[in-house]
Amino acid sequence: MVKGVSKQAVIIPSPDPKKFEQAIFIVSGEAEHGIGSANEMLDLACQLASRYTVPAAPLRKASGRRSASGRLRRTLVPVFSFLLGSGATALVWSLLLNT
Repeated sequence: MVKGVSKQAVIIPSPDPKKFEQAIFIVSGEAEHGIGSANEMLDLACQLASRYTVPAAPLRKASGRRSASGRLRRTLVPVFSFLLGSGATALVWSLLLNT
């Protein structure tokens, strides 16, 4: 048996699409929920949206040139990680096969 629940939803389009596209409120079934007009709901939506969002991280300046130490580190770390992992695997296999 399937039971249904009826809820009243209010969908408010945003006046400023940079903040949010739309706000969807599921209104409580109580007679007095404390929110009267659409403007009050929109204000509440803006407050809630600002509470649950974080500011965007600042963009890094894209420079075409990297320092020599940065390029070296980006190359050598993966190479040494691969060599260390390969050496450890070879050591374990050789110990297992010699027993």
